[in-house]
Amino acid sequence: MEELNDEGRVINITKGREIPIGKGIKSLRVSVEWSENRRGEDFDIDLMVVEVDKNEKAPNADYLVFYNSVLQTDDYKITDPDQAVVHSGDDRDGGEGEEVVVNIKKINPNINNIIFFLDISEAESRNQTFRVIRDAVVKVYVDDNSSPKLVYNLGESFKEFTNMTVCSIVRDGGNRWKFVADSEGRAGSIFKYLKKYGFKFSV
Repeated sequence: MEELNDEGRVINITKGREIPIGKGIKSLRVSVEWSENRRGEDFDIDLMVVEVDKNEKAPNADYLVFYNSVLQTDDYKITDPDQAVVHSGDDRDGGEGEEVVVNIKKINPNINNIIFFLDISEAESRNQTFRVIRDAVVKVYVDDNSSPKLVYNLGESFKEFTNMTVCSIVRDGGNRWKFVADSEGRAGSIFKYLKKYGFKFSV
């Protein structure tokens, strides 16, 4: 069985695959990258991360790590209460991607699933969908490795949507984890969708 580690070849996966994360890995850098499809059009795509327990509920509001999060690391990066999930920050100019570092050893023992989302800010008022981008891909880097060890091409099936689940890192018994390629697109407000995890938003 293939396993995500810092040795061997790059693992290329498609939707529905699950890849065990090797024992001894300290951190994963999950980068979601894309290319601009409409030159000159302003858009802002945000990478957001939700951490939930076995009941699919977040322990509290600080387990949604995104551009509006309050908690920061010592070097001013957005994080959760355990500094297990550290966000690169919001690129408000469209950009070509955002990334998150998951410090596996720091994950709260009550957390069972770490879910990654993409959302187009102000999609409704700007009349935008994911058609503004192309070639979206998830790249996963192990520890301090400068080359990705897992690549997940998101394909083109999400073009009509405004937010999407990208992938998940799921507890696989005890302290073992697996990467799950479970992308799913949807239209409408992502904050309405995130209420299912126990968050309270005025939308």
